[in-house]
Amino acid sequence: CVNDPAAFYDRAHKLLIEYFSLKLDLPPGTIDASVIQDRVRGKGHETIATLLKDVFAECETARFAGTSSDPGRTRECLKKIETILRHMKKEAR
Repeated sequence: CVNDPAAFYDRAHKLLIEYFSLKLDLPPGTIDASVIQDRVRGKGHETIATLLKDVFAECETARFAGTSSDPGRTRECLKKIETILRHMKKEAR
């Protein structure tokens, strides 16, 4: 999927929406990037909120502007997503 940027960014966006919908106990139809960022920032996780902003911006650009992305950039986005999820998992403990 990393070698298919359009599919990667589409799946990444859906994954983050679904994950945070469950994590924040909000229906998927009522949650978007700004809601997630606000909730995460409200819990004192400014760095994670910034990473989320970056990832969602990259997803939106790739999904709707149709821009292609080189594999290195896609891998960097994947690293950001892994950092976000790892951090949120630690918080749950």
